[in-house]
Amino acid sequence: MYPRGIMLPSGRIFCTLRVDRNWSGDMWTEAFKGDDGGQTWQFLSRVNDFGAPGSPVLLNDGRLVVVYTYRLPPYGMRAIVSEDEGETWGPEIIIRGDGGSWDIGYPRAWEVEPGRVGTVYHYNDINDPIQVKPADTLWGAGGVRYIARSIFSVD
Repeated sequence: MYPRGIMLPSGRIFCTLRVDRNWSGDMWTEAFKGDDGGQTWQFLSRVNDFGAPGSPVLLNDGRLVVVYTYRLPPYGMRAIVSEDEGETWGPEIIIRGDGGSWDIGYPRAWEVEPGRVGTVYHYNDINDPIQVKPADTLWGAGGVRYIARSIFSVD
């Protein structure tokens, strides 16, 4: 669920999908490709071991970055880079790991400048003085939810 797609310079449509085993954490992002204008789709790769949903962004230098929510401790935001249109992925980039619960995410990403990516998402902090109580509620513990922004380097 939660598809996000972009058109690559080659004409390929690259699309990420969120795959859930347990919507409060055990989820990952898969990539699919459409080489015929989206008439048919093929599995391309598993983007990460854990973390979803993902937001893909194509950098001006041709690299593909997917920013995603990491909903297992330590909760936070992460990214990963591909230099071959999503066939393979480099090491995980930890953008931040100070989330108060798994109720974070839904990032949107863009290239700020060469080699730097911006992302906005909803978040809650582990050290927020106002915590959601009780911790076993549907949305879990964590501080007050807010809209956050991060800018990070992929170089």
